[in-house]
Amino acid sequence: MALITITGEEDEFDEALGTVYFPLFDADIDVRILGNAPIEYAERCAEAIQSLPGSIVDELCAASIRYCEDIRKLYLEEGWDFGVPEGVSGRAILDYVSKQGALNIDLPEGDGVGFRFELNCDWEQEHGLEWSILNSEVVYVGSFSDENPWRGRDYFKNASWNYAEL
Repeated sequence: MALITITGEEDEFDEALGTVYFPLFDADIDVRILGNAPIEYAERCAEAIQSLPGSIVDELCAASIRYCEDIRKLYLEEGWDFGVPEGVSGRAILDYVSKQGALNIDLPEGDGVGFRFELNCDWEQEHGLEWSILNSEVVYVGSFSDENPWRGRDYFKNASWNYAEL
């Protein structure tokens, strides 16, 4: 049974559009299958998001909190109101992440699966939030940068804008 419902194709960008159920948000989210990635591969990515281990979810949340707190410092320096209360911990940060995200699936560059979520968050409304996972490892959490997770851990490890612990 197909997990992704294809809703259209956008030939100009080599992108197929669809939706998939994301249990973490208990909602359907948009899917962008990029670069003519095979639908069979996209389905494997969909399977992976539907069975994300709790440890991965906890890593995503911890990194999102680090990102949030870094942005909080900037807001406080500028004297702006900040949309997330102090002391948010664990999965409570998900209350400040939009449930209307998108799953982006790039053309695979090896075995396994790599995908990234494009999300909105209350603490960084201009640049949003991106979660990138490659082969069951969180490789990037930070502002949306449209980076392919297949760049690998070494690429993301040295990125000052990455809040994932690598």
